[in-house]
Amino acid sequence: MAEHLLLPKRLVRALPALKRVAWRLEAWCIRGVIGLLRALSPERATALAMRVTRVLGPLLPMWDKVARNLAIAFPSLPAAERARLRRGIFAHLGAAIAELVLSDRIWAERERRLEFRADPAIRGLREGGRPMVLVTGHVGAWQLANLVGAHFGLPITSLYATESNPFLADLVLQLRERLQVRWIPSTGGIRSLIAELRAGHSVGLAGDTRLDQGEAVPYFGH
Repeated sequence: MAEHLLLPKRLVRALPALKRVAWRLEAWCIRGVIGLLRALSPERATALAMRVTRVLGPLLPMWDKVARNLAIAFPSLPAAERARLRRGIFAHLGAAIAELVLSDRIWAERERRLEFRADPAIRGLREGGRPMVLVTGHVGAWQLANLVGAHFGLPITSLYATESNPFLADLVLQLRERLQVRWIPSTGGIRSLIAELRAGHSVGLAGDTRLDQGEAVPYFGH
């Protein structure tokens, strides 16, 4: 998660004393949102979260960054279409939040909410005790994809970026653990995942975590 959700980085850097105040305020707000979402059905919670993050998008520090990134990735796309994509990105941020908060309930109701399919080759590897590298795109209900491990009886390890807000770090990790995946900090990078494979644990990857230990390379010409 970004260092701060409610305050621009420049303001926090100019007034460092605001950092802990902002963290506490953000933690209070997010805990309230979590409590509200858990009081709703998954359908209502997802719809509400998507509406809220769509409306709040322009007020968040990353709103302008998303616009710059879309312009780099889709330079020939009309500005109106990029604006539509940006609104959709922030709406789906709300959906991801709701899915994480309610993942335990979704798993309990998986017979009517989820469908799992596996190639026979995967089943053969599982029965042979061989670890696998399972990859998914960082799109759609990507967080719920972690539940494939629990469904097929695969011990899966995945990387996660520790929350910068110390008043939220434990709470968010607890929510992630409901996805029934073994989480290890991304600070260890690929070496940590190789160690997991050697230990016989399958590895799950959703390509969204930037690892700063490696060499910087050009991406979209930048």
